[in-house]
Amino acid sequence: MLVREPVVGRVKTRLAADLGPERACAIHVELTERCLRNLHPAGLQTQLWIAGDAEAPSIEPWCTWCDAVLHQPEGDLGERLEAVFRWDSNPTIAVGSDCPELGAAHLLEVRETLAQGGVDAVICAAEDGGFVLLGLRAWRPGIFSGIEWGSPSVLNRLTANMLNLGVRYRLLGEFYDIDTLADWSRWCDSQAAETALKSQ
Repeated sequence: MLVREPVVGRVKTRLAADLGPERACAIHVELTERCLRNLHPAGLQTQLWIAGDAEAPSIEPWCTWCDAVLHQPEGDLGERLEAVFRWDSNPTIAVGSDCPELGAAHLLEVRETLAQGGVDAVICAAEDGGFVLLGLRAWRPGIFSGIEWGSPSVLNRLTANMLNLGVRYRLLGEFYDIDTLADWSRWCDSQAAETALKSQ
C-alpha cells in the first residue's frame, strides 16, 4: 500500500479546501486504517510504502497491519510505483489508501487471476479515469510512459501502453476513491445506509 505520512496541510488537500487541513488529515488517517483493516484478512504479505518519514510516530499504529514499512522514493507516481513493483520479483499488487471499497476478497480475486497465468496485469479502475489497484505478475518497463498522473486519461494511457508492450491485462470492476468533499459525503452516506440496514 502506498500512503502519505499524515502531516496536517500535506494530505487530502482537496478535502482540506472544504473541511480544513486538520479534519482532512484526520480523514486521511481514518481511510488508511480502514483500508488496512479491510485488506488484512486476505493474509497476503503487506508492505506499507510511506511518502514522508517512514519512521514517524504517527505511522506506528499502522504497523500492526503490515509486514514491513518502506520509504517511497522521490518522483512522480509512476516512478514510485515502479519502485514497489521492482522491490519483489513475485506477483505484486499495489493499492492506495483512499479507496475503502476495496477489501480482502478483491485482493484474493486479483491474486487468483494473476496465478492462473492468462494475464500479466489486473486493474481495478477508478471512476475518475485512474485506477485504485494494479496487480502485475512481473514489472514491465514502459507501462507508465507518458501518463499524466491525476488526469482523467490515466487508465486509458496505461492500458494503451500495455497493449503496445504485449502486456495482457484484465479489468476487475470500477470503484471510487475519496479525494473531494463529494466523495467523502458519498462514502459517509453509504456507511450510514449500511448501518441502518444492519439495525433492521
